Amino acid sequence: MATDPLLERLATQAWPKPIGDHPAPAPGQLWRAAWEGVIALVVVLDAPAGRTVYVAAASSESTGDETAVEVETTNSMRVVVWPSVSSEIMMCTLDHRIGDLTEASLQSLRQPMGAS
Repeated sequence: MATDPLLERLATQAWPKPIGDHPAPAPGQLWRAAWEGVIALVVVLDAPAGRTVYVAAASSESTGDETAVEVETTNSMRVVVWPSVSSEIMMCTLDHRIGDLTEASLQSLRQPMGAS
């Protein structure tokens, strides 16, 4: 019985589960955040503190200023993140995990913030 080569390749990718993929927030995760009709992309920068989590704004558009950093997820998505546009938000606003940044991308975000 032959299998489909495309399905085999797709099965090896680390794709988040679309409906129930709601793990505990961790640094380097890309999330869809939603609150009272406002929806945004955010990257988690630090581990949660109580009921809040520290995030930076992100966009799927490849535009930005001198503070913008282009990053890549482990499933090859590219987004632009603004470490300078960051804030603590309530964890309940994290609606859906979209993916995880590569280690190199996470490090590139930490450099402008002065983290080691």
